[in-house]
Amino acid sequence: MDLNKDTNILIIGLGVIGGGYAAGLTKKGYHVSAITREPETVSYAMERGMIRYGTTEVEEELVRNSE
Repeated sequence: MDLNKDTNILIIGLGVIGGGYAAGLTKKGYHVSAITREPETVSYAMERGMIRYGTTEVEEELVRNSE
């Protein structure tokens, strides 16, 4: 799989590693979404522009539409 700017990336967990990947990929212009346990973590990442979308629930459509 080749990554391009239209690739939908889904990160599971926004800890140190996942959050770092999310921030870096978003900064490079990729579409990044995340699933993580704590709603506060989703809010933090969204407010800082680290992810395009985040949730604490596994959403079938989100998973299906991610590479």
